[in-house]
Amino acid sequence: MVFFESSPLKRGLLVAAIGLGLGLIVNLPSVLMPAYRRFYQKKFPEVAAQWSNNGSFTHFAYIGAEGEDQLGIGARVLDASRSLVPGDPYLGKPPTRRLATFDSGAFMALGLVQRLTGDLDRTWVVSRVLLSLLCFWAFFALLQRLGAGPAQSVFTAAVLTLFLDIAFAMLDPAADPVDLAKNVARKSLWLLGGDFYLFGPTHFVRPAMNYPAYAAACLPMVALRGAQPGPRGLAFGAAAGLAGGLLAYVHFDVWMVFCASAAVYLAALSLERRPLRPHGPALAACVTAALVSLPFFLAHFSARPEEFEARPFLIGGGFYRPSLVNLAAAWVFWRRRDDAPAWAWFSASQAAAFLLLNMSLLLPMGVQRYFVIFGANVTLLPGLAALLLRRTADSERWLWATAVVAALAVGRSVSYAAQLYPTYSIPRDYEAAFAWLKARPCAGKVLATLDGEVARLAPVHGGCAVLAVRANPFESDITNAENLRRTSYALDLFAAPKSRPAAVELFSRPGGQAILARQAWTGRYDRAEFHKRPAETLYFTGLYATPKERGLPESGRDIDFPAVLAERLSRKEGPYPVDFLWEGPLERGLRPAADKRPPGAGELVYENPSVRLFLPRAKP
Repeated sequence: MVFFESSPLKRGLLVAAIGLGLGLIVNLPSVLMPAYRRFYQKKFPEVAAQWSNNGSFTHFAYIGAEGEDQLGIGARVLDASRSLVPGDPYLGKPPTRRLATFDSGAFMALGLVQRLTGDLDRTWVVSRVLLSLLCFWAFFALLQRLGAGPAQSVFTAAVLTLFLDIAFAMLDPAADPVDLAKNVARKSLWLLGGDFYLFGPTHFVRPAMNYPAYAAACLPMVALRGAQPGPRGLAFGAAAGLAGGLLAYVHFDVWMVFCASAAVYLAALSLERRPLRPHGPALAACVTAALVSLPFFLAHFSARPEEFEARPFLIGGGFYRPSLVNLAAAWVFWRRRDDAPAWAWFSASQAAAFLLLNMSLLLPMGVQRYFVIFGANVTLLPGLAALLLRRTADSERWLWATAVVAALAVGRSVSYAAQLYPTYSIPRDYEAAFAWLKARPCAGKVLATLDGEVARLAPVHGGCAVLAVRANPFESDITNAENLRRTSYALDLFAAPKSRPAAVELFSRPGGQAILARQAWTGRYDRAEFHKRPAETLYFTGLYATPKERGLPESGRDIDFPAVLAERLSRKEGPYPVDFLWEGPLERGLRPAADKRPPGAGELVYENPSVRLFLPRAKP
């Protein structure tokens, strides 16, 4: 244990070095996959030619790579690198009050990294390494405050940093045991190929963005129980509340768990005091967190039910029996509070999780439970580990065990890269067309396409906005009703009047996402099959909006979506401003072979074997 008996500076440098090394292991696929792709493209071009995604390496693809979430995050990070506060990269508009507060702190921080690197893929690697370092340091510090030894803390923090996604999957008490076993095996070994909804070692959203920030915000809170009364204690509490309140601008889920935990923490510490009175530092933390997050709250919540329904809330739900795990953990942790003050915060966070998971018993709404489960696991996992470590001695054997864990993580990253490197790209012809667009003065210009994949790729790879797009609320202000109107206008641009009924029928078929999920296991994507059901990649049919916002009937669950969508798409809409028309394989299939160009197309300005770009036809 000589390593941890040196000066605080040397101990800090050692912890930072270990965390940096773990971050490099986590991001090893981002180094290996480009090398694998170059090797096959140079030595075995006939193999590389069979890849569906045969362009340059990138983390940002809709079909393949790390999926839809990465594109939305990348688009807003690029926007933040240009204007500090990110706006709507898909509509090409400045930030509204809602978008200016939705995950904007995270995007602004990543935007600063993007300004330094000038390349989005490099930004991802640098940011992931730094956030892995933060993740390790935060868990190490929390474990130390729970009474774990230095070497024990290094080992446990390393396991959590390297395998956080697996640990979260294992601690979902509502999961089916068979599905849980398959999920853990897939995430651990990658023997079955990629997971369509990826939480793997290179995924940016989890664990790299939300949870390290939440774990770091827990650090000042755990010290509040022992804070001295008076101005200094109040100032420390306010600083702790500031860190927690800023989580509102990182991501909603961790902010929600923090605020509920802080309220329970205040109540618990106040009830401990004799005579009974509020705990000053904890009260200062709660008030400061509320004030700091007030702009976020005002921008996202109102008295209108559709505003609540459009956020991560669900109506009803009843008692959630797996939440008894959190309640039991809260009781066990509370009994340990005299051993170390940090246990009181860990207990409060588990009690808060229990209340959030069952809030629908008292209120006419409830939260999406996986938000709470994953957030609560940030304190549940190190808390359980600290309880188990009490029965073992702290020794250098834990450091050797850390080395073994790191070696396993290297194998996992190598396996991941070897399985999925063919998918980390986009088609070469798409890449070339986007490069042409990016070379033009494209800021503020709008690309019209009916291919949902292309629409999602355009802001990241082409640097331009799009006419219609399937976008999440944290990426764009576009509603589904507005998106359907824009899609109807796009049909006029690409489908001749005699072909329009067939185009409306095509874009009313559900099932495209199911095709993608099935093909994701092989890493080979048949875009021709996917284009037979393109609707779900261009607009949502039921997420993140009320029936009114979707332009759908208000009542009943048994909605005939194809019929309703067909009726909406049959309406004449527009016009909307368009600067370029993208004709790829999907759009080309909407016009008769005898027609040389789409009905809304003017001058041809770019062409390759798969893509043609047109200016819009001049109005008569």
